[in-house]
Amino acid sequence: MNGPAPILAQTGMSFAAFKRQVRIPINDMPAYSERMLSDKELMDIFVFVRSLPGRRPVKDFPILNN
Repeated sequence: MNGPAPILAQTGMSFAAFKRQVRIPINDMPAYSERMLSDKELMDIFVFVRSLPGRRPVKDFPILNN
């Protein structure tokens, strides 16, 4: 990894930008062609990731507050 991973949950990233990153990645991520991952599968992943709640405050993780 050449830098911080992008925040995907609750991102404003469009599907087109997400797809471009998967098909023609920046930095160390391997490319996933449509033969390996269909546009339908990619959309399913995108919708799932967008449905995640996003970042939570550290105080919400008891193990980090000891």
